[in-house]
Amino acid sequence: MQADVYLINSLKKFCANFIGEHIDQLNVIDIIKLARELNLPKLEKTATEHIANNLQQYISNEEFHKLVVSDALVSERLVLLK
Repeated sequence: MQADVYLINSLKKFCANFIGEHIDQLNVIDIIKLARELNLPKLEKTATEHIANNLQQYISNEEFHKLVVSDALVSERLVLLK
């Protein structure tokens, strides 16, 4: 049973690395959402760095704006809970 867990984790890492190597303007927002959902911080960082390095491309992107607003609301809720 433990071997199954290790194989799944290895497959998860392999897939995350593959996805991280194929980030572009069309999929970066979905990749960030996926990385958060599947708890893949390295993939989220890679996607976030892609946006930072290509910020000019994303300034007018509606999905990017939605993500930024969503992150701001989550941060605000966390502050209010403290």
